[in-house]
Amino acid sequence: MYFGGNPDDSFVEEPFTGTLLPSRFSCSSQGSHALIATAARGRQSDKGHVEAYALGVYMDASGTRQRTSKLGVQDFCSMLKASESGATLCLTFVKDINGKLLAQDLKESLERIASLHATVVDELLVHVPRVVRRGTVACLTLRPRFGEVEMSFCRSESICVVMPELCCGLIEIFFGDHRIVRGLLTSLLAMSGRGSTEERSKPAQEHPQQSSGVLCLAGGTEAVSWVKPSSAPVRNGLSFTLQCLEGFLYMRRPSARGSHSRWSSRYFELDSGVLRYRRAKNGAVHGRTELESARVVAEAPKLSPSGTFFVFRVMVGSSTIYHLASSDQHTAVEWTLTLSAACAFFNDVQLLDEQDSLRFQRCSTSMLEVEDSTSTRDPRKKREVLSRPSHSVRLVAPVLTTVVLAVLLAAFRGYARFCRSRTVSRSSTSLVALAGCPKTQALARLCRLAFASCGTLLSTIFTFVYLD
Repeated sequence: MYFGGNPDDSFVEEPFTGTLLPSRFSCSSQGSHALIATAARGRQSDKGHVEAYALGVYMDASGTRQRTSKLGVQDFCSMLKASESGATLCLTFVKDINGKLLAQDLKESLERIASLHATVVDELLVHVPRVVRRGTVACLTLRPRFGEVEMSFCRSESICVVMPELCCGLIEIFFGDHRIVRGLLTSLLAMSGRGSTEERSKPAQEHPQQSSGVLCLAGGTEAVSWVKPSSAPVRNGLSFTLQCLEGFLYMRRPSARGSHSRWSSRYFELDSGVLRYRRAKNGAVHGRTELESARVVAEAPKLSPSGTFFVFRVMVGSSTIYHLASSDQHTAVEWTLTLSAACAFFNDVQLLDEQDSLRFQRCSTSMLEVEDSTSTRDPRKKREVLSRPSHSVRLVAPVLTTVVLAVLLAAFRGYARFCRSRTVSRSSTSLVALAGCPKTQALARLCRLAFASCGTLLSTIFTFVYLD
């Protein structure tokens, strides 16, 4: 028996247990079967209603939807009893259960609801394991037209018995008016296309979220032990630019006809902080999201007949952008840590308390551009820090330089006049003549222009140092 597993397969989430049930399964002797209803079995205890297993009902895929949508729900048992291929009940256990307690529960239910003597089922229930572990899958195939009941645990060798009364009794306790499971009626209406158009989602349980940067654990480290936030890589500018990850993930799509969400396979691509997805590997892009202001929330694994699914979300604020899952733990960890590192790079949140900065400078005569990764904005965008000096700094430095040069020139000319007023030696007279000549004055003006240019350059440096 084969449950899902192909990239094109999809899963339906049972709302009470969170179990992901494949939308179809195939068997060599029975062909392909489609999921038509889900339910859950549990008991009331001091801690509330504790679920034991999730139930998936599979029937022949050819025309199943048309038959179930045209018949009334009360006539479903009659349709099942008249079916040639019958139905397969897939029980996925969500907690460890003692095998004796499971057999006793089935015996009491058959005796109370179907008025069937307990000794009739001993031949079948003797094959129930002593302990049914969490994640175990049990399959009950009912063929009421032939009176056959086939049972298997964990895909082991099946046991088949021919007991028409037992087959009808199992139909009564799972599908009758006094059924022992809950949620069957709602799921049958929703999956046949006749349910309410309003989404009736199960209230989400509030769990404290343990955070490391932008990677959160919903329910704590014990509930989410498959990923460690401390293992998230720290992205610098180069690794962020070269970052590329792609592959198939299951994406949750809320149902428009009820609380049974569907998980469908989509091809996701992460490139330089942009997350995209396609329905097929080479198909058109159906969604594109930049991870700015986003965070990643890892959740507890979900059980499925196909195996364990590792679930995580991409959220912005309180909104879930993508609800994703993978049946491979390595793939789920890789995506979770890489996405959280990309979100951390965008939000300037260091996962390991290390400062990573990315700074590029481009200098020219009229512009100085600085790319600063410590900014909370997009690090790939360059902001213009300086196009020209501020008005005040641009005026102060040349004015001060001109004043200093004017004072020096005035002192030089005063000294020349002093030399003219007195009788000095020939060498002193030559110095006075040199000071009054046009070449000396031109040299002084040239020095003043040079100092003014130096002042402008100093003002540019002061602007970069004090205004950056």
